[in-house]
Amino acid sequence: MLLNKNAADFLRQIGPKAAVALLYYFLAKVSFIFDFSHSGFSPIWLPLGFGIAIVLMKGRSLVWGIGVGAMLAHATVFIRADLPAERLWMLAASLGFVNALQVMSAVVILKRFLKKPYPLFKVSDVFVLALAACVSAFIGAVLGTWVSCVYRVAPFNFFDSVLFNWWWADFAGILIVAPIVWIIGKTVFKIGSQRKMMEGAGWLIALIAISWFVFGGQMLISRMNLSSTFLLFPLVVWFTYRLGHWAAMVSVAIVAMSSVWGTANGYGPFVSEDLDISMMLLRFFNAVVALTALTLAAALYERQQAQLELDRTHQRFKVLIENSFDAVILLSHEGLILYASNSVERLIGYSPQENIGRSIFELVYPDDRPRIEQEFGRILNQPGEIIQAQCRLMLKGGSVRWFEGSGQNLLNDPTMQSIVVNFRDITERKMVEELLKMDKDALQRLVEERSEALAQTQDALKQANRLADIGTLAATVAHELRNPLGVIQIAVHNLKRKHKQLVEDQHVHHIETKVWEGNQIIDNLLSYSRIKMPSFEMVNAVAILDECVVNAKNRFSDKVIDVVCSYGANDFPDIEADPNQLREIFTNVLNNAFQAVSGLLVGQVHVDVLREGSACQFVIRDNGCGIAPADIAKVFNPFFTRKAKGTGLGLSICSEIINLHHGHINISSQEASGTTVVIALPIQQAHQ
Repeated sequence: MLLNKNAADFLRQIGPKAAVALLYYFLAKVSFIFDFSHSGFSPIWLPLGFGIAIVLMKGRSLVWGIGVGAMLAHATVFIRADLPAERLWMLAASLGFVNALQVMSAVVILKRFLKKPYPLFKVSDVFVLALAACVSAFIGAVLGTWVSCVYRVAPFNFFDSVLFNWWWADFAGILIVAPIVWIIGKTVFKIGSQRKMMEGAGWLIALIAISWFVFGGQMLISRMNLSSTFLLFPLVVWFTYRLGHWAAMVSVAIVAMSSVWGTANGYGPFVSEDLDISMMLLRFFNAVVALTALTLAAALYERQQAQLELDRTHQRFKVLIENSFDAVILLSHEGLILYASNSVERLIGYSPQENIGRSIFELVYPDDRPRIEQEFGRILNQPGEIIQAQCRLMLKGGSVRWFEGSGQNLLNDPTMQSIVVNFRDITERKMVEELLKMDKDALQRLVEERSEALAQTQDALKQANRLADIGTLAATVAHELRNPLGVIQIAVHNLKRKHKQLVEDQHVHHIETKVWEGNQIIDNLLSYSRIKMPSFEMVNAVAILDECVVNAKNRFSDKVIDVVCSYGANDFPDIEADPNQLREIFTNVLNNAFQAVSGLLVGQVHVDVLREGSACQFVIRDNGCGIAPADIAKVFNPFFTRKAKGTGLGLSICSEIINLHHGHINISSQEASGTTVVIALPIQQAHQ
């Protein structure tokens, strides 16, 4: 059993190589039959094209079979040269190696540029095949001629003539035989209908007849008349055009066989007293016929594939549009419906046939019609732009529903020549929007009630008689106010997350502002009661100031306030400070400045940073209402304020923090002219 298995494995491995060797040998013998010059050179070397095709399709392991077959074929040819057996087999082995090298070089080029086993279906593939044939034939011609001269089967003084004939024979053989093998391997024999089969048979008979006329020697017109070969080209071209690759290869094979046979027997336009000229004309003619047929077949195949892909794409998009959830209609420049997808019937009840030729404005609800006509005018005046609109449409049953759509003017597009409109039903969304509006009004009333309660709590706090334990007071107020503010903040966050259109809503922004103000009051109380020693580190104070300016702008975005920052971020050194406490200082002073100008038609806030020796000065100036001279000395007192809202702790906290940083704060103001706050902080702390 083991012996049988090993024998079977051996046969599986050696069988394909042996078969290739025998086929290569057979084709070589056939090629030598047409050696009408009796020089050992075939007009067309058939086996090389077979070898390239079979190795490209089945793998490089078959190259060994190519080499063996070539060696046997050349041994049987040169045995008549009366060479010693040793030299004969050395010559045959060398030429077998050359043939194998030719096959491998062509296969490497084809794999490098095409990466597929059937290089027939693109025009570029044909030119790559021609390149591979040129290189392979050149390698064989140079090495084969040199080997022949070395072994004295060809004289060195005829080196160029032998090389030229060798190259042409190999080149023509590759172009003729390799495509035939690929066609058989690809089984591209789909002729089609019986009518096409009859048409193919008719063209085949006509081609054989014209080939016989040109190369058969029966007509005097065929002798030494190169122009007669042009009679074959229309038949080859039309045969290929009608039936594709297999017809191209059949045409090439018939023309090649008839031309070689006729020339070998002294018939046809290629017969000449100079055998080299006859061989050159014959090979050149067959190479041109093969390239013409292959290129035309590839171009036609590419065109057919492109048309198939275009048809598939058209069908795909048609199915997509017909089954889309959105409805699609095409309108003329007058608003007449030219096309309506199947979804139109599902949405408004009218079938596509009922819509064709109807004006789109007939379907629009009368109250919305003027606005939609105006939007349609915009579409006409802005070709290519996508215009969106919402309106109500009257359905077939008499009901009215809301729809949202977009239109694009493609009247100038040669493929469309219409206005493309797609729309969808948004009635349910409109209902949800109404519910949201009601919820928003309810939320606004709730916020106003809570804000009023918060204001009352603040009034009660103002009237408190300077509680001895400010920490206890702050903790109590914070506990009582954080809860309702937290509820409001969470409610606003959830509404914005569920309903994206509320993100930019001014009422929601107002709610958030109120919540922030409440939290700021609580933070001021807690900050005043918990002021601790700074945690010093080197910080970029200008960057922190920038951050606070941006936050202040965002909080007062509903006011017209012009903010001017007269400093550069890279012009000042880092300072030693507590970044959190620094941020609290800037936030409190900027809030006061923005609040002071918020009632003006155009408020102005100037922010500047100066370096004064070993300190940095931060100057914040506004053009607000200013501070009365009698109140300047009191602004740093806890709980002192002239505002309707506020605890009066902001500047007190700032003063305490600045003192802990070994700096100072100065305020200068004139009523109705504005206020200037100068904060000076050391760059390095004294303990350093």
